[in-house]
Amino acid sequence: MAAVGVASLEYGLLYPALGGTEEARARVLLCPADDLREPSLGYTAKRNFSYSYNYQTSAQNPPLPTMRLSDVVHPALRILLCDERRPNDAYFTWRGSPADEGADRHLGNGNQMFGDGHTDLLDPSTIWNNADYYDLTL
Repeated sequence: MAAVGVASLEYGLLYPALGGTEEARARVLLCPADDLREPSLGYTAKRNFSYSYNYQTSAQNPPLPTMRLSDVVHPALRILLCDERRPNDAYFTWRGSPADEGADRHLGNGNQMFGDGHTDLLDPSTIWNNADYYDLTL
């Protein structure tokens, strides 16, 4: 992270797949419907991304072990990238953190990308605090 709410567009594990330039990566990580009016929760920096990774894929997630994508149980049912309302650290958790509230920019729904690569629009109240969507080990 360049700053809280500001993603580095230079380094990232999936960046080679997102495009060769920082501009291409920025277009993928920022939802076109996100007008950036809401800053990251508790911070004033202008954020540059809308989507956050599942916390279980982070090396900074104690006490949970970091997971490889090939180890995700039922990937078609598990959210890997979450459209957050006010993303702050590029990771989300399903444990009800106010900093990880799902977005509702699309007629009350947010874009979610699942472990098998498909996307779906889901009501944030449906997925909020529901480990069935987020826990990659279930």
